[in-house]
This record gives sequence, C-alpha cells and structure tokens, in this order.
Amino acid sequence: MSGDVVCDCSACPCGAPKKFKLTISGVTPCGDTPCDECGIDGTCILEQAPGWCGWRYDGPGGCWGYKAWNLWLEQKEDCTLGLVADFYTKQGKWKATGIAHRWAKQYVLTGGAECFPVVPGVPSCQFPDTLTVEFER
Repeated sequence: MSGDVVCDCSACPCGAPKKFKLTISGVTPCGDTPCDECGIDGTCILEQAPGWCGWRYDGPGGCWGYKAWNLWLEQKEDCTLGLVADFYTKQGKWKATGIAHRWAKQYVLTGGAECFPVVPGVPSCQFPDTLTVEFER
C-alpha cells in the first residue's frame, strides 16, 4: 500500500494516490468541422505530476493527434476536497466536491459537456457531462 500513496500533496496531509484511472465515454463529432475520429473515449492512467498536487496523462489520440488530461485537488473551506479534471486547453472542467480526506473506490465528475474546440475549420468533438475517476493501484 505504501507504494500506492504519495505524501507531498499539501491538500492531503495523510497522503494521496500516486495514480488515478480516468474513464470517459460518449465523445461524438460536433460543430462546423466535426472530427471524424474523436478518439477520446476510453481509459487513461494519470500519474502524479512532480511539484504540485495533481496528476497528468499525455498520450496519442483523437483528431488533434494527442490527448492531455489533468486532474488536481482543491482544498475547500469546509475541510473537504474537490477533484477537478480538464482536457488539454478546453475551458469546461469536470468536478466532484465534498470529498472527505479518504479515498472512495470511484468518483463521478460532472460539468464538462461541450463541443471542443469551437474554432472554425478545426475538428471538434462533443464531450459528455460526466467522467469517472478511480484510485489506481
């Protein structure tokens, strides 16, 4: 278990997972220039990024030739945590709030539904409103 936890995350003085598994499905073409192969559906393993309380995945895929996910913790005033995920430079983020300082098996993050990017001539994909994040051992 000790190899699964890092202790350098200021939002989690009792430790944080070294890795998270992010799963997304239901990404579809959209916009003026729909992407013919969004390639974002599936599972990615996000690993702790050095120097901050966050996790990252960079890899190939999608119309843009790559996919980049970030996941981080936000400490709330009521002593709970928020878990936030974003994709590349997409403005909309997925969030889960009210997380106690313990790790559930799975979190469902909501709020990221939108067509991205909304730039004329650039292939676009519609992202779903939810994605799933799990503690990866």
